[in-house]
Amino acid sequence: MALPLVPNFPAAMRLEGRTFLVLGTGLGLGRHIAHALRQFGAAIFCCDSEAAAAEQVAFEVSGTPLHAQATSALQLQELLGAMTRNGTTLDGVIDLLDGARAAACAERARAASQHCAQQGGGTVLLVARGGNLAAAEGSFAAVVAELAQEYADDGVRVNGLVPAAPSETGAAGLVAFLSGELGRSVSGQVLLAGATDTEAFA
Repeated sequence: MALPLVPNFPAAMRLEGRTFLVLGTGLGLGRHIAHALRQFGAAIFCCDSEAAAAEQVAFEVSGTPLHAQATSALQLQELLGAMTRNGTTLDGVIDLLDGARAAACAERARAASQHCAQQGGGTVLLVARGGNLAAAEGSFAAVVAELAQEYADDGVRVNGLVPAAPSETGAAGLVAFLSGELGRSVSGQVLLAGATDTEAFA
């Protein structure tokens, strides 16, 4: 009896030819996420309200810096519209929620999902930066579930990520997984990222 073909799992994690926008790149968790995506082959747009932060991370990952405010859904729509006019097609939007950004989470997530739907699909990932476990319950999870269902037929996957501890490495690894082929079947979920021994990756 012929055995079923074993997939090439490392190849399924590769992200060559894909482009992602990381909102709130900064110099902490956002920086690790940009590096994780880039190490798997993706092209990165590093967006931050602080120009120096966006430029530094973009330099590190050979990405494109974007100095812009994206606190509101309208600001994000304007940013995404400008990128489209410049000929950029995105395969995903990673939004790091913090402070005022978290307050407009649902509206901004809908704007990102709508943009991906218009481009034929993609992934939207909401990251509750700061390790707020409460974000795994209530409105945050409801937003993720609602948008995932609403845009499923458009090929858009929507997930949430909550670092359960100060864990840039673990969270960034999950972002890379959810952005690739191995994470294609995951949508509408809020995942918890525990602490990771960074020395194991050295």
